[in-house]
Amino acid sequence: MKNEFISGFYFDKPGENAPEFVKGKIGIKVEEFIKYLGEKKNDKGYVNIDLLESKEGKYYAKLNDWKPKNEMSEKRVKDMPF
Repeated sequence: MKNEFISGFYFDKPGENAPEFVKGKIGIKVEEFIKYLGEKKNDKGYVNIDLLESKEGKYYAKLNDWKPKNEMSEKRVKDMPF
């Protein structure tokens, strides 16, 4: 599966002096991100994004386009509490 980075959405580590409870920073280029969302939304209207860390320690956001393989898998996903 190819990684697809999120257009207009930027995720980075917190600044050096940030308190411990700050886990990251997000920047959104509004027009670019809105266009991307419209193009990538699934049949339920969602765009799922994974926030990841590279081997080099850089944070990034990637499109999560996972889909269940069959009806039974889809039923299990629908029954999940989140």
